[in-house]
Amino acid sequence: ALASGKENVVIVVRLRLPFDPQVIQRRTDDFEAATHDGKQFFRSLDAENTPCIYLPDSKTIVLAEEEQLKASIDEGGELGSRPEFEFVDASRHLAVAFIPNDPFSLTEALPTEGSGSDAMDRLTTAVKDQLLGVGLGVSLNDSLELEVRALCIDDAAATEVDASVADLMVEAKGLWTLAKAGVPTPIAGVVDSIIRAQKNSAQAEVASLSTRLSAQSIERAVEGAKEMLPMLMMGAMAGLGG
Repeated sequence: ALASGKENVVIVVRLRLPFDPQVIQRRTDDFEAATHDGKQFFRSLDAENTPCIYLPDSKTIVLAEEEQLKASIDEGGELGSRPEFEFVDASRHLAVAFIPNDPFSLTEALPTEGSGSDAMDRLTTAVKDQLLGVGLGVSLNDSLELEVRALCIDDAAATEVDASVADLMVEAKGLWTLAKAGVPTPIAGVVDSIIRAQKNSAQAEVASLSTRLSAQSIERAVEGAKEMLPMLMMGAMAGLGG
């Protein structure tokens, strides 16, 4: 959207730890310092591909095209969280949310024809014109935790999305049972862990799907990959004719 020049996009990044502005200041080949209304921002020297950057405080980064960035500086005010993003779990180490101005644009490209999967078709019908936003949350503690949240138009839509996801997961588990025998053991172990930890639920207008991968599972996968590496390299060399 930034590259198209057709949308007035402002990206706001909020960090848990302070940001060192010298990271940008040292990149003199890429940015130059500029001011607007007494406030400093960094103008990209490659205006076609890179947005300007404004640091209102040590934990906030704002990115936008120059005119839109200046307009945001003029607006001023607090850069607090917007209420439409409250459905996202802000306690995650990484949280990304997408809420377009057109609430139907998230699903307008979904195919209307059958996919060959009854569960997938049900999910497509459940989210079509019913989805207002999508959020992804990632946490890294003693395990890797992933969660996807769907903000629906109402409670009934969220309940239907949750039921559709449950059907899809049953179907996916059945397919995995059939395919598992042909998958390398380290990869199969990771997939098994992800499936065992999978949960889905609906609360108010939000449907969620989550899973986790323990540190032990990751370590076993890494060790397994190390053992497989010589075979993979030999296979690649054979494919290239030595």
